[in-house]
Amino acid sequence: MNGELEFVTTADAKAAVAGREREILDALGVPRPNGKTHICCPYAGHTDKHPSWRWDEKKCMAFCMCSKHDIFAVIQEIAGVDFAGAKVRIAEILRRPDLIRREGCTLLGYAERKRLPVDFLLGLGVRETIGKFGKPQLDIPYRNASGETIAVRHRIALSGKKHTLSEKNARQHLYGLDRLAEARAAGYVVVVDGESDAQTLWHARRPAVGLPGATGWNATRDAAALAELMVFVVVEPDEAGAKLAQRGRALANRPAGAPGATGRRQGSIRAVAALQCRPYRL
Repeated sequence: MNGELEFVTTADAKAAVAGREREILDALGVPRPNGKTHICCPYAGHTDKHPSWRWDEKKCMAFCMCSKHDIFAVIQEIAGVDFAGAKVRIAEILRRPDLIRREGCTLLGYAERKRLPVDFLLGLGVRETIGKFGKPQLDIPYRNASGETIAVRHRIALSGKKHTLSEKNARQHLYGLDRLAEARAAGYVVVVDGESDAQTLWHARRPAVGLPGATGWNATRDAAALAELMVFVVVEPDEAGAKLAQRGRALANRPAGAPGATGRRQGSIRAVAALQCRPYRL
């Protein structure tokens, strides 16, 4: 499942299965009556010595001495799944992968997508929890220079525009303030958009901090933390990257005496791994 929960909406499942219940029963191994009206109950919990189970084509219901079930409940009984699982099973049997949607974010799925070791992510304090509505999510701690957790962001999906959420009324911070000692030892830091890019650079032993979104730079808040470092801003070729580039230009062009302004733009635009990398000194 690539680290995400699979689900099918009830409306989609009902529309897909209507008139095709017999296909589902055949796929589940429910024998046809062959001229008879009843078969032995196919449910594991019912030892049926005398055939008492039948599928009513007109009512689209299964009748037995033990129960009365629609097609969803039949799947649950035979396949041993819950209602959500029964809907996914319908999509699979009817070869309708277009109906299967994915939600949530697991640690394993995130690690596979980002090509980062699970143990490395655990070492960063990343934890898989159950979020709102019972979906898996990742809690990503933001720490200050002393290593104390000052905020937590939640990765709720592997893709999509709204894949990461901040806690309500939480203040934004740079991701990786607790690793700036490495940056000062190296003399530079790479500013990237988001947590996963920062984690990737850390795994490659490169000093980095992540912005909580492409528009997450706050000069008053962040410039002092990166003062006297050569700062490389990685700009991706998309809308978010354009916003980040605009922030970078504003950062480079601050007049002398502005908060964190200790120099001017250094060098020219460089290409790094198909991304634009713009060097600035704060």
